[in-house]
Parts: sequence; structure tokens; C-alpha cells
Amino acid sequence: MASTTTQKEEQVSLKLVVKKETDKVLFAEAGKDFIDILFSFLTLPLGTIARLVQKDSTTGAVTLGCLNSLYRSVKDLDQHFLTVKPNTDDDIWPKMYFICAKASENGTVACNQFSAFENQRCSCGNLLNHPVFMTHFCGGFVKGDVSFLIMDDLTILPANSIEQTSFGLLQSLGIKSTSSIKEMAVDVTKEKILDLLKCSLFSNSTLTDLFLRKEPLLEMPRFFPCDNQHDTSTIAIKVKLVIRKSDGKILYAHGEKDFADFLLSLLTFPLGAVVHLLEGNCSVGNLDGLYNGIVNLSANYLMPYVKRRIFHPHIAPLLNLRKQIPAPTSEAPRYGCYYQRSSFKESFLHDEYYVTEDLVGTGTYVELSLVNPGLYEGCVKDVTTYIATDELLVTPVSPISAISLIDSLGVPMSDLKEMAVTIGVKECLSILKASLTSKSALTNGLSNVDDQIICCEPTRPLKS
Repeated sequence: MASTTTQKEEQVSLKLVVKKETDKVLFAEAGKDFIDILFSFLTLPLGTIARLVQKDSTTGAVTLGCLNSLYRSVKDLDQHFLTVKPNTDDDIWPKMYFICAKASENGTVACNQFSAFENQRCSCGNLLNHPVFMTHFCGGFVKGDVSFLIMDDLTILPANSIEQTSFGLLQSLGIKSTSSIKEMAVDVTKEKILDLLKCSLFSNSTLTDLFLRKEPLLEMPRFFPCDNQHDTSTIAIKVKLVIRKSDGKILYAHGEKDFADFLLSLLTFPLGAVVHLLEGNCSVGNLDGLYNGIVNLSANYLMPYVKRRIFHPHIAPLLNLRKQIPAPTSEAPRYGCYYQRSSFKESFLHDEYYVTEDLVGTGTYVELSLVNPGLYEGCVKDVTTYIATDELLVTPVSPISAISLIDSLGVPMSDLKEMAVTIGVKECLSILKASLTSKSALTNGLSNVDDQIICCEPTRPLKS
């Protein structure tokens, strides 16, 4: 999310236009700083979202669907079962990378390889041990010479558009007289940004809840069936579902490595990519409005590469996920390093390197290649099978632990049945959507899975 460095920049100002009778924000007017904050939400991985919404703030700690359970799974899984453990206390993506030690020879970048891990071997034979820092959107998201209108559902419009005349805008909002509205100036402090994020996820009237209500009306998103049209042949994950016959609730699913990889990898998905995969219909707070506002915003108002980087990110480049929801684009990721040599200071030369995916910066640019892309075969190791509860708590399984789980559920064996099913892209997307909008990701996400049943038989002890 956007951060600031000087006292003057510690708060962002905007103007609200409020309907007096209902005390509801009709729209706000703001500049680049506030829009950059909103757009930055869409770059956050779901794992980071899960961590942030649990933090206490004015709106209190909240949970988003099953995301927090999934996040806890990674936190609790023993390293024995993980190929690489994401830094779930911060961002999923590492902040520091390493380039070849020869990079500082003669003040130039001599080699063009980099790695997320120190002391990997460069193609020249030297170690990759010179630290650099990944920067995203170093110039922000929108250009700085334009004001924008932000509707209560976070739809964004350029304020200087000829279509957005004051008369036409008020008329479209049902305002017949300017005496029924009032203007308010408000400030968004650094501390209030977390509340803004929560309101965008849990409110259908983000600005009204954030600025005008003492207790924002944060409500759990409602799940609506996923109706996306995707090629279903790219993924085929076999799992066994244990279902309570009396109400059809899926108590848990039992699968192998590919099933656990799919679920845990969701935490690496940036929020904007998730909304894009769900075709602008994620049903989470006002994210659909924010997404569609960016989709419809002319490139004239945006910094270069913004739409591509928000909607078409290259997810978890070090993970090789063979059975994965396809990335929205097949374009190969590009990485670059801007090298800038500073002047002498205190009798020594200081060299600064910045790795960027945006290809936007200053100094001398050198294109880089990532060492060992797809270094890790998925998120978990192929040493056991895994169970995922309806709330997406993922754990390794053994016959004894499966029996203990059944016992803890308190459901008679006679009320249980087991079904073997195959999950494709459509079902994976449905689980993804249900994980954000309900506490029953499997039951809701696989509600139409009956058509794909391979077998249906009484529950028996599951083999590890």
C-alpha cells in the first residue's frame, strides 16, 4: 500500500459530496495520491490481504471468507511438508534479490542474471550475492496532473472528462437541487488506509462507511455461483469428498500434492488478478467497482504498464505449478535493473541498483533473467496426502488423523458418504470465489460437481 516519508505527505486530502437527507457520499474528488492508494490494493497478494484484515484498527479485526484459514495453514504447516515457505508475515513476494558480484565492476552491470536466493551460481561462475530491491510501480499508477471522481462503490472517473459535467453527474445521481447536497473536506491518514482497505472488502458503500459512520457496516460478502467460461481441459485434480448426507455439506476433501498446491498457491494471487480471473465479478465489497473503473479508464490517465501489471501479473515465478488456474496472459515476464551511480560521499562511492518489472525508472537500464524459474515443484512436497476442511484449513493426513477428524465432527458414520470427483478450471475458480465470499469454500465452490462424479461409495478409512 502507499506509504509516505515526510510529515507533509502523512495524509491525503479529498473532497466529498454528500447527500444531506441520507448522509451518504455521492462521490469524492481526489488527486493522484488517493487513487494510487486504491489501485495499490489490487496488487496485494491474498496472503497479505489475509494478514492485514486480521490487524486491529478503527473497524476492528475481521476475517475474509476462508482466506484466513488458508493463510493459517501455511503458517502452521511444518517445513517438512513445504517446498518453500512464503513470508506470510509480510508479502508473498520477496523484497530483496541478488545479482552477480561482478555487477559492481567498473561501475557497470556486467552480468544479467538475478535470483531470489543469495549465493545461487551465475552463468559466469560467480555467486549471486549483490543485494538489490524489487520495486513495483515506482511512479505510482496514475499521472499526477489529473483529478478523479470516486463514486461510493469505488468506480473511478476522470474529473476533467466532458461526459462528467457537474450538471450531468448530479442529474444521474437523482439530485434535483444543490441545496440537498453538501461538501466536506476529509483527510486520509496513514493509519486510516487499513480501514479503507477493509471497507473496500466488506462494504458496498466504501466512502460513506469510512468517513461518515462511527461504526462502519462491514458485512461478509455473499457467495454467488461462478459462471466463468474457461477451458476445462488444462486442470484435472482428483479428490475425494466426505459429505454429510443429511444436508449435503462437504466436511472435507482428501487429495494429493496437486490439490494442496492449488489451494495454497491462491495466497500468492494478487487481488487484481483474482478479480480479473473472475471476470470482474468477485462479489467482494466494492472490488468489482474498483476493477471496472480501472478497466474503463483511458490509458491517457495511467502510468505505462499499469493495466498489464495489475490484471496480468506473473504469479509466484519460483513455483512450478503444473495444475494451476492459468495466468491471464501467456506473455513471458520481463525483469530489468536500473543502475544509477551516485556522486562521491564521505570518501567512497555508493552504487544503487533497483530491480523492476515495470521497466520504468532512471539511470542505465539492463534487462535481467531470473535464475532457476520454477525452482520449486509446487508449494508442498509429495510425501503424503492432504486434507482440506470446508473452511480450507489444509493439513497433512494419515489414517489416524482422518479418523480423529471424523470423530471431532460429531457426525454419525451412517450420515457420511464419500465421492470421488475430478476438479477442473471451472471448479477451481468457483472454489476461489467461494473462499472469498463464504465460510464453506468446498460446499459452495463444488455445489455443481455432481455432473463429474466418478464414483459414490460409503466412507471408509482413508489411505495416506
